[in-house]
Parts: sequence; C-alpha cells; structure tokens
Amino acid sequence: MLNKLRHLTMVSLATKTKCIPYSVLLEELDIPNMRSLEDLIIEVIYADIIHGKLDQKNQQLEVDYAIGRDIRQEAVPEIISVLQDWCSGCEAVLQGIETQITKANQNKENNMRQKQKMEQEVTNIKKTLKSTHADEESMVTESVSSDKPSKKPSKAKG
Repeated sequence: MLNKLRHLTMVSLATKTKCIPYSVLLEELDIPNMRSLEDLIIEVIYADIIHGKLDQKNQQLEVDYAIGRDIRQEAVPEIISVLQDWCSGCEAVLQGIETQITKANQNKENNMRQKQKMEQEVTNIKKTLKSTHADEESMVTESVSSDKPSKKPSKAKG
C-alpha cells in the first residue's frame, strides 16, 4: 500500500513539474536514502507509470510523460479553457487548410484554361501553316505548269 501511495505521489509531482529534484522526492515520499529513491523511480518507469530519465549528475527526475490521476473539481474550468483553446486552434488550422485548397483548385483551373488556350493556339497555327503551305505548293505547281508549253513543237523533216 505504501508503495502504491508513493507511485501516486510521484504521478502528482510529475504533473506539476517536468524536472523533480531528488530532494523534493525524498521529502515527499519519505524515503531515507538515495539508493531506495532511485530504485523506486526505476520501478515506476518500468511499470509505465512515468516516462522519463534519471539525471544523477543534477540529482533530478526528468519527466516526459505521466499517467493521469483523478481530476479535482477546481481543475475542471482550467481543463475546459485549455480544450476550448485547442478547439479554436484546430478550427483556425482547418480554415487555413480550406483556404489553401480553394487557392490550389483555382490555380489548377487557371492552369487548365491556360493550357487549353495554348493548345488551341497551337492547333490554329498548325492549320494556318498547312493551308499556307498548301497554297504555296499550288502556286508553285501552277507557275511550273504555265511556264511549260502545252504542246511540244514538232520537228518536221523536210
């Protein structure tokens, strides 16, 4: 029972601060020596109650994560406020994403219209070139045929 109470006390301390000095832990947990404290901390970490590291050089426990405890009635308004702020932030991010999607779709449509316009211009230019080329060929053919006499003069032996 004493061990369970110590675990819960460590969880409470871990929710208040992310770096808990050994001196605070020794006092709060009523543990006589450093070796027993470190054994308890290791036990808590292995039990997955707290995720963190022992910093023996600075004599502190660095907490990354701690399991949740029962919520006190006076903490409810603060939790509601944090959750409302989080929801507002999510809505702002969502609105920003929707704006980006709208802009991207508009750019895509503009690019498609521009591409179709360019393809139409290329098609028109090709048609113009083909008709111009065909007209030039017919003119060349006509001029060549008009330069030649229609009948060859016959050479008569006399």
